[in-house]
Amino acid sequence: MDHSSDCDNSPNGPSKRRKRWIWIPVISLAILSGLVFAGFWKATAFHYVRLDRSDEALGIEPLAAVSADAPIDSPIDSPIDSPIDSPIDSPLDAPFDIALRSSSVASNKEPSSDQAGPQAAANGNPKPARAASANVKPQENVRSIALFGLDRRSPKERGRSDVILILSFDYANDKLKLTSLMRDLYVPIEGHGMAKLNAAYSYGGAALALKTINKTFGTDIRDYAAVDFEAMEKVVDAVGGVDIDVRADEIPVLNAYLRDLAGDGKSPAPVKEAGLQKLGGMQAVAYARIRYVGNADFERTERQRRVLAAIIGELKERGAAAVPELLLKLAPEVEMSLDRSAILSLAYRYFKEKDMQTEQNRFPLDGTWRSARTDDGQSVLETDLKQLKKQMQRYLYFDSGTASAADSALS
Repeated sequence: MDHSSDCDNSPNGPSKRRKRWIWIPVISLAILSGLVFAGFWKATAFHYVRLDRSDEALGIEPLAAVSADAPIDSPIDSPIDSPIDSPIDSPLDAPFDIALRSSSVASNKEPSSDQAGPQAAANGNPKPARAASANVKPQENVRSIALFGLDRRSPKERGRSDVILILSFDYANDKLKLTSLMRDLYVPIEGHGMAKLNAAYSYGGAALALKTINKTFGTDIRDYAAVDFEAMEKVVDAVGGVDIDVRADEIPVLNAYLRDLAGDGKSPAPVKEAGLQKLGGMQAVAYARIRYVGNADFERTERQRRVLAAIIGELKERGAAAVPELLLKLAPEVEMSLDRSAILSLAYRYFKEKDMQTEQNRFPLDGTWRSARTDDGQSVLETDLKQLKKQMQRYLYFDSGTASAADSALS
């Protein structure tokens, strides 16, 4: 008996089976898309570190009653928090005359001269500062991230943070601020007494370093990024190198550091001529390490800011569309407390604010510190920490006239 006609007309006949087959490519495509997305998500996973972001854990205190026109006492005449032997008399510890500089990221040009005057920042950004709403706390207009450059040769080491920079997005004033903190500043570190600022990272990693910075400078910093020499090389190479104006007297030391970074088995191209030129990753790191030309660490922090500003300039030229590709390249290299969504959000807002200008500074300011030696012979920078906190808060959170007021009060 032939049942074919009955089967064809049954609910489970060929038409029903054809409908089922239609869903197979749809489901497969969905699975494939999910795998691709998961692969990208995993591939762009930084060395993510989850931090306790509570105020207590990070040493964040209520913002002091500081305003742009508040008077500042002279730190040199104020009592010092910790006794130190008499200052050393060394030319390397003389202040570097570059308290404040500003440059345009769009043009990626360095200032034409060393402007230490209080109006350097204002001249670099002709737009008047926007007043923050009375209902908004000053620090809510500023998002800051601590950037640590570690002096380690292996990821297994913790290392010291020989480079300490604060990257601040000042949305109220359309400014991106790059602020160096001197690594030899003598500060209290919880559980370790008085020590150099860069020792905090070696004692307790990024968490203790952030807490020390926040308590010392009165800042509200809840995130960080850390790189070692090799990772920084890859960051620079990922953006295609950076344009740096190398001086003739810097070349021998730069090349010496270059050979040190290369070690065995590498043959990096030495820098042969002075002038504006494109530096690759290893060359840029060697340049940023130069210490024994000019004014020691003071001038070295300027080189570090110059390299970072050049990286930002390269990113700005590429635009927001380049961010995902850079995440893929740099994900394995950078340790961060920021997740992908936070990074993309920051990048989107930065590129949206097309007229944000880059401004540079360094603390402690010129004229506000003394070189000294500790009992065990370490060379440190001594300052009045209370006044330092006021100056930093004025610069980061009140902006207009902050560094100017500090400079004029201390002159």
